[in-house]
Amino acid sequence: MKGRNDGVSEDRKDLPRGIEWQPGQTDEAWEKEITAFLEASEELRPKTPRVIETHATCSSWQRKPFEETVEIRYEDRFSPEEFEKLKKGLIPAAMEDKWFIYFEGDQLFLHRSWTGSGVYRVILKQEEDGGGEVLSAHYAAEFREESELEYGVALLAFLIGNLLLDRGLPFPKPAGVTEPALGVFQHGMTGTGYPEETPGKE
Repeated sequence: MKGRNDGVSEDRKDLPRGIEWQPGQTDEAWEKEITAFLEASEELRPKTPRVIETHATCSSWQRKPFEETVEIRYEDRFSPEEFEKLKKGLIPAAMEDKWFIYFEGDQLFLHRSWTGSGVYRVILKQEEDGGGEVLSAHYAAEFREESELEYGVALLAFLIGNLLLDRGLPFPKPAGVTEPALGVFQHGMTGTGYPEETPGKE
């Protein structure tokens, strides 16, 4: 069976944005990657044509309703410029976009883009100058173990800080995570490639 280094066939040049060849990946693995991408896109994208949106709304991407959540200790303040960025949210545009984020009312909702599952719900307060602060944050109850709640805070700070606000924060890599290559866990979780650090590690 041929691998990725054997050349690019003509029928592989026009591929969905976000799919890239990896060195040594076989044709079988490559085909599975494309199939998974197309199936996820077909399932989660709205079924009717829509214009390109500059602000995400609850109907910009198919999502599942939030189930039980637990409150977590996430705190942050935002400048007027940052608060406007929060309101824009994030609509997945490529395979690497692992999250769908939208602002509605006074809340920011974060869903996994491939499954549509609701993971975070953040209640915000906008101030007179246009800035704002977090009043409370809520995390999917399936992650209710103490260590998972602590990591949930770090991951939420990264998602909001980097995916929405371009703060350039290091990715919080959990202690004890093993991966076949550096950055694999981060890519699977957020689709990004930032420097990494382990929360709480001196």
